Amino acid sequence: MESSDKGSGTSRERLSTACQNLAAAMDASLDMAAIVDQEGLVVYANRAFSEAFGKTIPDGLLGKRIGAIAKCSRFLSTPAGCGKGIACAFCGVNRAILQCLTTGQVVAGEASLVLNSKESLVGRNFEVKATPLTADGPKMAIVSIRDISAQKNQRFINSQFILYLVENVGIIHSLSRFIADCADANQHRDLTAGIVDASDQVLGRLRQYEQLVNAESGEVHPKQNDIAIKDLVTSLEQQVAKDLSQPLVVDCRCSDQTVIVSDANLLLESLLSMVHCATKSSNDDRGLYLRISLCGGDVHFCLHSHSLLSSERKYAFYSRWHESDSYAPQSLSAYIARLHVERYLGGEVGCRSSGSFGTAFYLSLPQDGKSSVDAHAA
Repeated sequence: MESSDKGSGTSRERLSTACQNLAAAMDASLDMAAIVDQEGLVVYANRAFSEAFGKTIPDGLLGKRIGAIAKCSRFLSTPAGCGKGIACAFCGVNRAILQCLTTGQVVAGEASLVLNSKESLVGRNFEVKATPLTADGPKMAIVSIRDISAQKNQRFINSQFILYLVENVGIIHSLSRFIADCADANQHRDLTAGIVDASDQVLGRLRQYEQLVNAESGEVHPKQNDIAIKDLVTSLEQQVAKDLSQPLVVDCRCSDQTVIVSDANLLLESLLSMVHCATKSSNDDRGLYLRISLCGGDVHFCLHSHSLLSSERKYAFYSRWHESDSYAPQSLSAYIARLHVERYLGGEVGCRSSGSFGTAFYLSLPQDGKSSVDAHAA
């Protein structure tokens, strides 16, 4: 892991005279900005950058990569540190810095990060621009960052949410008019079924957005209860059979007496989200295989799909809004499930993909529920 010990001396002392003048100009900017060296380590951060990540003294940020400073959840789970994990190759901040330092060109992009803020997961979207410094000496770059989470929210509400609702409400309205003018009883039944389906779609999308708002604002209050594994499996199988046409094979390697302490509704919804994501991303009709096992005091749910996901698409799952909006419908459900599991139930979610076995979506959480209570209390 990086340490701020590498940055001895003040930030201004480590910069050339030309860069010091630039640093003074950066401090006047309302956008977050930092100067990074050829290794991607911060050698100077302006006041806006420092305050955004809870550091009142800019020098406290020296010698760290931006993901470490922002407490990116990927950094916290990567032993080698920020920029060294597999997922880091698809991070918008890391890519912009690397390409800028390598090519000497200005590189702009977006980054979707899940940050560990005050011991709680928070999704954020950033606009990133890396500009090479032409001063004599080692390669450096200015990295400017703007939080565009609010704009992303609005874009989602306009393009993915409101438009979807308008279309389905329009269907309901049209079918209702047909029913009013139709005397055929058989056609009545068909039209009524269409109204029910469109209404379910609208209610489902409204409920999803409500879940998102509550999960991000801390308004989810888990109810810890004993959950029998066999009852959980039965509920999951019934819901999957109702919602999906793709078969699900469950291999429960726990005894019928096995009990989990958790919130039954949050856990079931998170598992269903995992199944839906696997189904929507699959182009294989051989079905899904779910293995449930106990290991080291944790309950592990591993859902196997024969389809192979691209590396970028794999890491788009469980992001707030990914850089590519084409992933939004799938990743939003997975992101909500991630907040529920990691922020409120004390567990972990993710997915792995390999040409030899396809894709495995996984969810694990403590069997006794203790960690989930501690995580929510923090």
